[in-house]
Amino acid sequence: MMKVSEWFTANDIKVLHHYLPLDKTAKKDYRLAINTDGPLMRLYRNSANELLLIQGINAYNSLKVLSPNKKVPCFVINNNISELEWCFTFLRSCFKEKVYFMVNYEYIMYALKKTNENVKKMAEEINCSEKDIQKFIVDTRVPDHYKELAIKYRKQGLVNAICQSSILKDYHDFLYKLTFRENHKLTKVKLKLFEDYIKFGYSLDIEKSYAIEWFNKIVDKKQAWKIYWEYLNNDYSLSKHYTHFPRVIKNKKIIKIKIRAK
Repeated sequence: MMKVSEWFTANDIKVLHHYLPLDKTAKKDYRLAINTDGPLMRLYRNSANELLLIQGINAYNSLKVLSPNKKVPCFVINNNISELEWCFTFLRSCFKEKVYFMVNYEYIMYALKKTNENVKKMAEEINCSEKDIQKFIVDTRVPDHYKELAIKYRKQGLVNAICQSSILKDYHDFLYKLTFRENHKLTKVKLKLFEDYIKFGYSLDIEKSYAIEWFNKIVDKKQAWKIYWEYLNNDYSLSKHYTHFPRVIKNKKIIKIKIRAK
């Protein structure tokens, strides 16, 4: 494959991602790019005469934001490559260049779809570990801010569970926030308990100032068992059909719990 140097604008180049940096980040990345020796980007030219970006991702993103019609030197390699092969080549550059997480995310989600979620194949093609790919697999419906936090703090599984729960659809944003609190963080166990709470017909007013405190009481399994055990120690005679627990006052609210006897 012959490599030649030519001049192109960011608008001449094809990419698969939609993410672009803010002006401040773009200016910083552009200053770094122009201080390097040689062409700013490496491109493939395919049989359709399309220019496909394969290296110099931050340089491309900054130019696209600041000067999309400015011509800069690029290395061009003639290569009739499939879109998926190009995606793998691009991802190898992503890991080397340490680009913003959203760029990795978009290409990994694209490759997942094209490979029928074959993470092992992707890892082999990109020359990385499966864990390197798994950390970017976040449901597309999760807001970008929480995608970034999920990837940073390894909370992809929990964030995906929240997003994919139709029962908790009215609580998604509230639960995302709880996932990344400094204390009393959401866990998978707490999420399952809260999901059961909603299934049984209860609700939580997340607009109230005490919503987080109340949530922590709802998912306090030890406290729930303590109330149940105290009740058993005070009344051993359970009726055949069901019994009423004593009223428990929390935050000036009264909860009355019913449980069917076995």
